[in-house]
Amino acid sequence: MKLNSLTHFSLALLAAVLLQACGGGSSSETLSDNGSNNLPVLEQGQQATDSDGDGVPDINDAEPNNINVAGTLTIRRDIGGVTGAGGTEFRRYNTVGFPYRSYTDDDSDGNWENEYSYNGYRQVSQRLTDTDDDGDFDQTYTNTYNGSLVSQRYAQGNTANYTHDYIYSESGVLTQINKDTDNDGNLDLRDIFTYVEGTYNAPDLVELDVDNLDAASATIDYIYTDDVLTSVNYDTDNDTVIDESVSYTYHENGQVETVSYEDTGDSNPERIFNYSDDGVLQTAIEDDDSDGTADLTETYFYDGNRVIRIEGDTDNDTIADQETLFTYTSVGLADTIIETVNGETDVTYTYFYDADGRLTSVTKDVAGSTAEDEAVVITWDGYVGFVFFSFEF
Repeated sequence: MKLNSLTHFSLALLAAVLLQACGGGSSSETLSDNGSNNLPVLEQGQQATDSDGDGVPDINDAEPNNINVAGTLTIRRDIGGVTGAGGTEFRRYNTVGFPYRSYTDDDSDGNWENEYSYNGYRQVSQRLTDTDDDGDFDQTYTNTYNGSLVSQRYAQGNTANYTHDYIYSESGVLTQINKDTDNDGNLDLRDIFTYVEGTYNAPDLVELDVDNLDAASATIDYIYTDDVLTSVNYDTDNDTVIDESVSYTYHENGQVETVSYEDTGDSNPERIFNYSDDGVLQTAIEDDDSDGTADLTETYFYDGNRVIRIEGDTDNDTIADQETLFTYTSVGLADTIIETVNGETDVTYTYFYDADGRLTSVTKDVAGSTAEDEAVVITWDGYVGFVFFSFEF
């Protein structure tokens, strides 16, 4: 297991800042309510035309003749100056701002590789996939819910290939997944979840080969001390020998202090986190081979509660040879992220917004390499009240 470098870490942070710019939090998939997309305010006595009767005036309806759709969102990725080279995603939203349909076109050739349908709880109910890019969907994934997911079925054409059934306890906790991998009506594999008593977010996962119930095919054990996760052990071939493990230690205030990885290889990396007295991350140290010498030290600098700079020392000489700089707009939205190596600009990310503060594009400018330049372009149309963004360069 290889830990993230400063560049990879700042890219993850880039995604987080991007989401914050859209009104969300620091999750990789964040729900955002864009108030600027609310319905227009009409003058007294003014009448709004609503052709499809969905309650959204045509002036703010992306599809005024479709009662199911009020807004659309297009997300296009350009690479090396080629429009759409990284694919296009098209989302359609209903009158309450929830997703109705979404489509992905991996090469922007006009054929959708995937079409997603949603239920009223924003859960994916069906996915259609075109595997040979001929314009026809040939695979179908169907999810059934009863509040939580209860079954998942995959079909190639009209032939069902597998079915997964999800079993829950009376209190609604997932306890088992039954897998019919060839859809012959017989159970082939089983994921069984056991829990620390009274702690239902702490599973011990065992995947069993049902043809030989005496031997599990793999085991993942979650170890807790005083209800705190201290290690995760992986026995990938169920020979009772731990093949990989991740161990955690914590500061007195509960924040993670160290994350240590062990496997059968020569590298057993460790990451160490240090915080200020009020719990703000100050340094993150990577020791790739657990020899006690830092291979990368990241130091964080803030303006209030916002990160403005991350310095990276890759040769343990206390001198930063990598740096990531963050700037913000006057209203606190992400403006630029600049990555430097040995004082020279390496990559620059720039954020652009419309007059309502909605993100319209993010560009990646790689110094000396236009072929690696990228841009994500976002087009808003109609009433889009709630948006999930989840992408990174």
